[in-house]
Amino acid sequence: MTKAQQVRNRRMKAMNQEMKEEAKKVFEWILDVIDQATARNYFPKSIRFCLYDTESTIQALMIKNAEYELFDFLMQHDRKAFFKQLKKIIEQEDGYTTQLDIDAIYWNEKAILLEVVIE
Repeated sequence: MTKAQQVRNRRMKAMNQEMKEEAKKVFEWILDVIDQATARNYFPKSIRFCLYDTESTIQALMIKNAEYELFDFLMQHDRKAFFKQLKKIIEQEDGYTTQLDIDAIYWNEKAILLEVVIE
């Protein structure tokens, strides 16, 4: 393997690791959003999350003040690849499934929509 290939492989491995770590943090935030809804006696079967193409903040739809800022992370990583990784992380847990639309239109804007279904 050439030095160029070694450097590229180390770079890709580090980027993938960082993506997994951030996806785990976002999943923890999603669990906090679900837990806060439960504490307010709100028991939805699913919660939708939205990231508009022109923004860097994930918003929980239908839940006030539930946002997760990804500006620094998205400056270095692909948002669609990130949400695919987040989907994998969430679905590893029993009782959670997801629906992911990486090319959604929401309120007339391009967005990524992730629906977390709580079983």
